[in-house]
Amino acid sequence: MATKAEHVKAIMAQRMEWTQADKLQAEQLAMLRAKLDHERKKTDKAPLTVPTAAGGEKPNPVFAGIEKLAKQEAQLTRRLQLGATRTAGGQYKAAVSPMEKRQQLWERLAEHCVSNLIPGLWLHSVREAGCEIPEDSTGWPNNPQQLPMPDLGRSL
Repeated sequence: MATKAEHVKAIMAQRMEWTQADKLQAEQLAMLRAKLDHERKKTDKAPLTVPTAAGGEKPNPVFAGIEKLAKQEAQLTRRLQLGATRTAGGQYKAAVSPMEKRQQLWERLAEHCVSNLIPGLWLHSVREAGCEIPEDSTGWPNNPQQLPMPDLGRSL
C-alpha cells in the first residue's frame, strides 16, 4: 500500500512539464489513489453481500464507495493525460516515465551518439519515443555528447 507522497512522486514522474493547475490535480489524484489503496486493504476480507432486514441479501455498500473513488481516479487520470494502467487486481501501475524512457534510449544509443555515427539519431529516437525536450535539438544535426536534461525552471 503506497502513501500519498509515493503516489505524488510516481505521478509527477510521468510527465516532464506541469502547469500549476495540473500540479493541484496531481495532488488530488495522489490522494484518491492513496485512499483507494487504503479502502481496498480494509475490504480484503469483506463479504460481497450483506443481509437485509427483510432476510434477503444486498451488495455490500462498501464496494459502491470504492467503485465511486475508482471512477473519480480514472477521470482525473484521463484529464491529466497520464499513461496509467491498472493491474488485474485493480491496483494502479505507473507507466514508464518520459525521463526513464530517455535514460533507456541513452543507454542503448550512447555509443552511436557520442561518436556521431548516424547524425540526427538522438533527435529522431526521442521523437519516436514521445519524450523529446527542446535541449535535444541543440547542435542539430550532430548528436549530443551526453544525455540532455530538461531545464526544469521553465516548466515549474
